[in-house]
Amino acid sequence: MERRLIRKTRGLCPSCLAETDAELYSEGGRALIEKTCPVHGRSQDVADPDAELYLRCASGRANRPSRYGLVIPVSYACDLSCRWCYLPERGREFAVDSIKAMIASSPARHIVFSGGEPCLRRELPELITHVRRAHPEKRSVLLTNGLRLADPSFAALLKESGLDYCILSLNGFRPATHEFFNGRDLSAEKAAALRNLKRLEIKTILSMTLARGVNEDELAAVVRFGLGNMDFVRQLRLRNVSDIGVHSPRERIYMSDMLRLASSATGFTLEEMFGENAVSNRRGATVNYFVMNVFNLLRRRARTAAAPGPAFWLAAASRAGLAGALRMALEPELPPEERTTFNLEIFSWPTAGGADLEEIRKFPIGHVSNKGEALPFWEALFSNDRERLRAAKDGRPSIP
Repeated sequence: MERRLIRKTRGLCPSCLAETDAELYSEGGRALIEKTCPVHGRSQDVADPDAELYLRCASGRANRPSRYGLVIPVSYACDLSCRWCYLPERGREFAVDSIKAMIASSPARHIVFSGGEPCLRRELPELITHVRRAHPEKRSVLLTNGLRLADPSFAALLKESGLDYCILSLNGFRPATHEFFNGRDLSAEKAAALRNLKRLEIKTILSMTLARGVNEDELAAVVRFGLGNMDFVRQLRLRNVSDIGVHSPRERIYMSDMLRLASSATGFTLEEMFGENAVSNRRGATVNYFVMNVFNLLRRRARTAAAPGPAFWLAAASRAGLAGALRMALEPELPPEERTTFNLEIFSWPTAGGADLEEIRKFPIGHVSNKGEALPFWEALFSNDRERLRAAKDGRPSIP
């Protein structure tokens, strides 16, 4: 079986998470990454079972673009006990003044308040208001499970505080799906949160985590829901389960798998999707991040990019409903991020063993680690896991 070196890079030992030299190569149609840890020896992991699609997603950039967003964990408390959790610590939280300093020092335009569950942080409204008043050039984003947003008064408080966007986890609609991921049926709470977000006109991003054999067949329904509610839902974000933080053994879903699932759910070919990713995701494209604007794809398919004609609007109505298509047609010209549209974003979370560090460091979103360092997104999470391993070995908490 022919083995071809793609490039030299940096990787992680899957046992101790130490950074080491690595080689990315293709063999038998797969993209593989191989590295040697001075302590644990040689290891080989699958970066993606489809080397061709993996490489088509690669950034092609020499340097990381300017940071688009920064994720700040403002709470380590949570009101759920999920099967997968990339931030399972339950320790001391960052002080409000420290969080404000992180916001001030970051070049990122979007400040994402996460956790744990950020809605459990008492000062969350204060932090949202701080972004609006002290940094009007930035946008506040809430990454939440949505349970507190089921309360109309709490949702209204966040709106009044100045919340710009909400990323709401929605892994499907079946009670069994909620029970698998979160330990109990959250259907009523999720529905109430969505009603409140819609009523308050808070721009919403749905975040769907895919687990093989559990909810892939619900993707089309979640896409239809998003397209049918474009008055407040602007994006659907797909991600796979990962071995970062607390996790359960599961057959992995890769970027190539999610691309094919997205193609099936939306009716667009892979060629159409890659053409759109090259346009909408010029600055952010990596092997772990793919973006497609559904209505740009429709325009291309209708071949009326400058002035969409009947074919475009019929296609739009078939996906978004008549009301959604009319809203697009009648809405006045606004900045791109404010227009009625629908993006599908795919985040392929790497395993420690399969991580191509040089590539994931080009992802334009940062994350604050448990130590308070603003690092490239997945590098911060691997840093947390590395500290978790060391703390367990030393018999101490990973967060004081």
